[in-house]
Amino acid sequence: MAGMGREAYETIWRPLLHVKFGAELGRVSAPWIWHRIHRVAQSRKSLLKPEDLGYIEGGSLTLLARLTELIVAGGGTVQTARPVRA
Repeated sequence: MAGMGREAYETIWRPLLHVKFGAELGRVSAPWIWHRIHRVAQSRKSLLKPEDLGYIEGGSLTLLARLTELIVAGGGTVQTARPVRA
């Protein structure tokens, strides 16, 4: 069993994390990975039931695009790639 950690990482986790983070894989913190696993595990009512999570189709970009539309429709402006001054 002692050798399972490295083998499991190389076989399962490394490929999955590489797909998600690409070249930034080495910069992902262990606490972030732990929290992600913990959050999904806590979403189950029991071990044999599926997770109870929701995801936005299109990801965060969909949410940000809609928020931008609503802000502009309300007379506001959205500026990106600019420093926050106040």
